[in-house]
Amino acid sequence: MSEESPQITGGTISRRRALQVLGTTSIAGLAGCGGNSGSSDGGDDSDSGGGDSGGGELGERVATQQFEFWSNLGGTSSMLERVCPIVQSNMQDRMGVEVELVPTEWATNVENFLHDERTASLTLWAHTNNLSRLDPQGLTRRFSADYAGANGQSNTPNWANCEYTYHAVQQGQAPDDETRREHVNSAMEIWSEEMAGVPVFSYLAYGAVNTEQVNPGSIGDAGVLDQNPLALINSEPIDDNQIVYNISSVTVQTTNFPTIDYVPGIWTRLVHSPLVSYDENYELQNVLADSIQTSNEGRQVTVELIDGGTFHNGDPITAEDVQFTFQLMSENATNYPYASSPPYESIEVVDDQTVQFNLEEPYPPLEGNVFARWGILHKDTWEPAMDDPDGFEFDPIIGSGPFEVSNITIGSSMQLTPADSHPVYSPDHDLYLQVYQDTQTIIQAFLAGEIDMAARLSTGTAQRVRDEMGDAGDVVIAGGIANYAVYPQANWGPTKFQEFRAAIGAAIDRQQANELGWRGDSNVELYSCPFTEIHPWRPPEDRLTQMTDDPTGDEELARQHLSEAGWGWDDQGRLHYPPDADLDALWPQGETPSPEDFACVTGENDYNSDYTPS
Repeated sequence: MSEESPQITGGTISRRRALQVLGTTSIAGLAGCGGNSGSSDGGDDSDSGGGDSGGGELGERVATQQFEFWSNLGGTSSMLERVCPIVQSNMQDRMGVEVELVPTEWATNVENFLHDERTASLTLWAHTNNLSRLDPQGLTRRFSADYAGANGQSNTPNWANCEYTYHAVQQGQAPDDETRREHVNSAMEIWSEEMAGVPVFSYLAYGAVNTEQVNPGSIGDAGVLDQNPLALINSEPIDDNQIVYNISSVTVQTTNFPTIDYVPGIWTRLVHSPLVSYDENYELQNVLADSIQTSNEGRQVTVELIDGGTFHNGDPITAEDVQFTFQLMSENATNYPYASSPPYESIEVVDDQTVQFNLEEPYPPLEGNVFARWGILHKDTWEPAMDDPDGFEFDPIIGSGPFEVSNITIGSSMQLTPADSHPVYSPDHDLYLQVYQDTQTIIQAFLAGEIDMAARLSTGTAQRVRDEMGDAGDVVIAGGIANYAVYPQANWGPTKFQEFRAAIGAAIDRQQANELGWRGDSNVELYSCPFTEIHPWRPPEDRLTQMTDDPTGDEELARQHLSEAGWGWDDQGRLHYPPDADLDALWPQGETPSPEDFACVTGENDYNSDYTPS
């Protein structure tokens, strides 16, 4: 099971588990848009109607399609309220399909699609800037056939394609980067051609810097999110010795930070340092690791630590601390929302500076995902967590990062001061991290000069900075590494047909959606791919399918996709299936893909390791 794809059990989904499924660090900033709810059968919309588009017999009329989206999360809700009706009207006007908007609480929406409840055939889904997604594992493995159906896995469109699944599994077991990249490219080529998702535009994260109070540094593509530690390390206060930055309350809800619902960069990159970390331009750099060497066809990874690394109490950072850190995370993957269990055979201490990870099979996400995710822990302090991972409290706070915790008020604030002798970073200022409960209080404090660097702004509040502060307020936009996408359910309804999904991809006016939703700040996506152009693992364009070359959408192309496959329209312009269309679902509701129909899965809906494409 991927760490991006936990099993969800029972009739409800907990906040922690749903956050883990979404893999998002800012779920509170996502929202849905308004609309009327209704039944999924479309009432009498299934009547065949009269007439057609080309003289042939018409099949059953396509019923009204239900379109779910998150409705209760604030932050970007106003943006989505402007975007969702655009997709609705494009499908209605350009495809002849009635679409009903169904505002749905985010936890319910997650459960509906991850348990294949079939309450809707469409959903608008956001893939946020979780840095673990810079490794291709999360956004490749999640769309595999063994993750589809009513099993609580993360295959949002419930799309099952065995050839894709083969490459998605193989990329996570490849012995080297060249082999892995070819598997990723092959998987995404299939995803793109099949239109498993219909991207609209890239995810954005807004922040701002008061340039009269701070000289910004190391902003780059990653912006001022707390997962870009270099922005907080290398920016410099002008007339003070500290930078004030806003954080969410979950960051300081406990000192036992692995139990937090997302991977908090404050703890894992500032208070602690990882072996490697992504820089401000999403490139992987060594931090506490001096070198990382892979051998034995990817089954052995040897890490040499950088000289001079010390914890905040002066103890040297040793191979034993590295061994302990990753054993703790692996053995507590069920207790820590974002921990995972790589296929370790053993983690061996070679000497004080050298640790060797022996793997049962190659596991290329180890460096870019696992090593980059967790800061190295002080073994002597954290050993009680092995026996009591949920109840452990981190006191005293002894970190390995460039900042020490000088004071913390649970649920409210944290004061950080520079560590004396970090081997890589040398910050010369304090950080005061303050909780603000919502976007409005953040922007009020920023405009009043109480916050120097602000994160988690909305589109509207970012515009207020531009309007009210002029040159003194530098709006920073973190480039999206993944896309907002409309996910059609690929196992039932009209959305199970590739040509119908392709028609949606052609019909959407992305330019209007971007202008109304993001004030033109985002990048529209014309190719079907979950990765944006700045993602380091995005395939070349000749491996991807272009949905349209017109950012305003192409009605003619949308109808061409349908008409060439035998779909037609009655004399009222309403879309009908082909006369011979098989309207049965690919598997029954409440079940999963069967081995009889999908050879890459077993009866337990696990991946069949003996499967290879024909």
